[in-house]
Amino acid sequence: MKPYKTLRYFLVHLKDKRTVAQTGECVYKILCHNCSSIYNGETGQSYGNRQEEHRKEVESIGNRTLTRADRKDLATETKSAITNQVAKENHVIDWSGATILDREGQRRTRQLKESIRIRMEAKCMNRDGGPTTTTYQ
Repeated sequence: MKPYKTLRYFLVHLKDKRTVAQTGECVYKILCHNCSSIYNGETGQSYGNRQEEHRKEVESIGNRTLTRADRKDLATETKSAITNQVAKENHVIDWSGATILDREGQRRTRQLKESIRIRMEAKCMNRDGGPTTTTYQ
């Protein structure tokens, strides 16, 4: 007879757990601080790098003083729907409330999971209904 949970089980952890920022190849969601809109995205790189790209683009928009007409024009040429939310609505993004929803190593499957998440949300700030998946055979 041997005990299932030994001292070694409780004390020895050979690998450190990954932080949210170190997690790669994932589907994530970012919340708007002012309203209940959600942005769903996917990335093959680490989530921390992708969030930093979103932040830099949002900060570049937020640091400028814009008129209403400038905001409308700017919203059509931004890279991300998060930046559109900040440019059009003048909202603040809740970066600390971002969560990782799924992890997936295969790019097509990850895009499919992102697309499903986008379509499931009632109030989504993504521009489209998710990537099309008609390329599967």
